[in-house]
Amino acid sequence: MFCMNCGASLDASARFCTSCGQAVATTASVPPAPSFASAVPLAQAGPQPTVDSTSHVGSKSYAGFWQRAAAAVIDGIIVWVGLAALVGTLDDLGFFLGLVGVWLYFSLQESSSYQATLGKRALGIIVADQFGVPLTFGRATGRFFAKYLSGMFFGIGYLIAAFTARKQALHDMIASTIVLRR
Repeated sequence: MFCMNCGASLDASARFCTSCGQAVATTASVPPAPSFASAVPLAQAGPQPTVDSTSHVGSKSYAGFWQRAAAAVIDGIIVWVGLAALVGTLDDLGFFLGLVGVWLYFSLQESSSYQATLGKRALGIIVADQFGVPLTFGRATGRFFAKYLSGMFFGIGYLIAAFTARKQALHDMIASTIVLRR
């Protein structure tokens, strides 16, 4: 069960939330995330935990701008080394295969059970949807391509993560995702 006020995980017999003190509704349990094969419309999935706009989801806090920037540098080095090897050997196909490779590097890892790229794992941060649930491959793909919008206009879309309450960059807002400390 989850508290409908703060999203904290609760014992099934709890009458009050141990985090915020609110009374617990008996219908506050959240079903597991639906798979593609048995997708249930959100309106039928039951109550969803709410996410506050301060500094945490349940017991996890949002990853800060500099922690995210350091993870991006690590991922950038990994991607650059991979692309340098690929582009140098494939000429015309190099750009296309490089784009596909970078997309898969980010989307497959962020939608995996790790919920993070190698750089994010090194710094102990994960990517989740707005409710703290692991990303689907489709949402991770949307987040990846939305990063191109974040990079436009001198990277302001990335910079806004330093100033938003939930530490979201533009691509996080577009994809309805958050980055949390593990």
